[in-house]
Amino acid sequence: MADKKNKDKTEIIDEYLEERLKYSLAFNRDGPFFDLVTAFLVANVGLKPLLEKITPKDDTMKELERAYPAISWLSIGLGGKGFPGVTIRPFELYERFNALKVVSHGDLMCSFCSMLIIMAYESHKKYFDDSPIFEFLRHIRNACAHDNKFYFNKHEPRREARWKELKIDHKIKGEKNSLFGTECFFKFMGSADPVFLLNDVENYWREIQTKEKMSIERHVREKRRKNR
Repeated sequence: MADKKNKDKTEIIDEYLEERLKYSLAFNRDGPFFDLVTAFLVANVGLKPLLEKITPKDDTMKELERAYPAISWLSIGLGGKGFPGVTIRPFELYERFNALKVVSHGDLMCSFCSMLIIMAYESHKKYFDDSPIFEFLRHIRNACAHDNKFYFNKHEPRREARWKELKIDHKIKGEKNSLFGTECFFKFMGSADPVFLLNDVENYWREIQTKEKMSIERHVREKRRKNR
């Protein structure tokens, strides 16, 4: 009975690891999106202590420092050319955000997703072709730049655009498209999707580069053979 119980636990762990590996990320350090994705993930890590709700009796600097000792000493200095500089202290931000209620977790997350997608697309769009995954990224970028909502002119969407199970119907144009006016985050996509989308874009891009390299090498070999 004990062996069966242990076996069941092992099977559960194996299934869990297998499921996790299906969605593992492998951004190359020298790849196009490594720095952008790293900044995105680091920014998200800082959201919890910054915006987490704390009961009034614990809402003191002392209790905050006790709750988050790892960042109690942290301050970030930002230098400038047009302005001398500024020092950002996490607990001051916490107090202001919670006192003024000026921003929510969803608002910040949406901004992070939008910034990541726009920067990733704009910095590398010259390398993209009309492949469905690149077209998908283009439309997500456009939505991010239009206040997180899909907008299509009378000629858009022009080509097939898809990523995994998500598709953007390119047969229905402009305002008649069902996605027109729909929020990109978090109705059409989730907060983890930008990272996995860029991971797939990078992998697809590398496949194209590898094929092009192999094609060039094959052409060179054939040319040398003819010249012998």
